[in-house]
Amino acid sequence: TRDDGTAPLTLLQRGLASAPHAVRVLQLAARRPLDPARLRQAWETVVARHPALRLRTTADGEPWSAGTAELVDLGEGGQRLLLALHRMAADAASWRIVLTELEKAYLGGEAPPAATDSVPAGWAPGSVDDLGPVTVRLGEEETRTLLDEVPGAFHARLDEVLLTALAQALAAWTGETAFRIDYETTTRREPARAVGNFGELVPLRLELPAPGAGDGPGGALRAIKEQVRSRPVDEAVPPAEIGFESFVEEDPAAALTLFAPLATSPGPQRASGEPWTRRVELWGGVAGGRLWASWGGRELVRDRSSLESLAAAFVDSLRNLIANARSAGAGGLTASDFPLAGVDQGQLEKILARLSGRGGA
Repeated sequence: TRDDGTAPLTLLQRGLASAPHAVRVLQLAARRPLDPARLRQAWETVVARHPALRLRTTADGEPWSAGTAELVDLGEGGQRLLLALHRMAADAASWRIVLTELEKAYLGGEAPPAATDSVPAGWAPGSVDDLGPVTVRLGEEETRTLLDEVPGAFHARLDEVLLTALAQALAAWTGETAFRIDYETTTRREPARAVGNFGELVPLRLELPAPGAGDGPGGALRAIKEQVRSRPVDEAVPPAEIGFESFVEEDPAAALTLFAPLATSPGPQRASGEPWTRRVELWGGVAGGRLWASWGGRELVRDRSSLESLAAAFVDSLRNLIANARSAGAGGLTASDFPLAGVDQGQLEKILARLSGRGGA
């Protein structure tokens, strides 16, 4: 932060600043009748606690606000909470923090601070893109295996597993084996208590092993894992046509008592007014114990059925990785698991073979 209180934008923020309508909207059902005025007071309390929710910037000369929370009365359909957060101010992990504190402030009846600025013109906080994303889900048991067993078997992070499935789905969709992907990862350290966008935009080039060169899904995961961890960051690279946002394993609404998730809206979705900048964009998380993945991008407008095929291929790839992790002898170590050893994969495999008695003296 500079002396005048301003701060330079990161690579990720520069991209978001050029899209002033980069807003995500989460819809939740109220479990009981709520007071809209009291909810507004609770929201103002949350805003007062988190500087990120008071961020102000200009993009193309138009100021924007960090977010808003509203109650919508649907009559016999009850009430809906519509929470909208600009991606400049809130990453995926921020939603749980905001929702938990919003509920706490409402139940505690805390006095609000001065009113915050009004929501910027140009987007409606309660509106979701008319052409909704393609959303796919895994079952609860599949999700538990994906979150626990697959990363454990391969000493991998969840995003590395998901990027492998994405690369495999893209290969089935395009017939290619190498892809440029803009990977929006996070620099957060748990436990996460601060609202903000702690993301980092990393341009990746991922290449699957040639057919027959690896050992199926497991070999693909080990190869992608190594490529992600050795990623070169080159800000001069033009934006990729594929965008992937880091998934958050924690359900943002899991611990709430006032609000319940909607089956039709598993997680934060894109608000109207934001043009798609990439051909394919993927984001998701966990809701109700099930992993969900939403797909958008220009392909959604051009040929929705084509994007549905890509999403289905992604689910198939995830299921193949789950099955592989459950098979005998699955998993394995890679060179990046021993960063201080200074060995490549071939050397590591020889060492492991000797230790297991399979490679001789």
